[in-house]
Amino acid sequence: MRKAVLVAVLAFVLPACSEEKQESVPAEDIAEQLEGAAAQSSPAAREVLEDAATEARQHERLPPADEAGGFAQEALQEAAKTPAGDASPTGPDVTQRQSPAPVGQR
Repeated sequence: MRKAVLVAVLAFVLPACSEEKQESVPAEDIAEQLEGAAAQSSPAAREVLEDAATEARQHERLPPADEAGGFAQEALQEAAKTPAGDASPTGPDVTQRQSPAPVGQR
């Protein structure tokens, strides 16, 4: 779970590093980035991020996603606090599957 959130954070920060620092960006851009992060998150984190995306759309402009203490950073931090649960966006974690019986013991 934390790995998925870290990936989402990097997806926000890296593109912003290459651009000139802006005071604010369109809120729709932040909402889309939060939705992208939500798609890669556990169900609990997904809900937090989707709610944040909805809230972001209620604004015209927001601080850039990489700004410490900004809207997007706060949303990501809240999502990181959620229980890990099912970290896969498409289903249960396949590493939790029961191994088949060894050959000859079936």
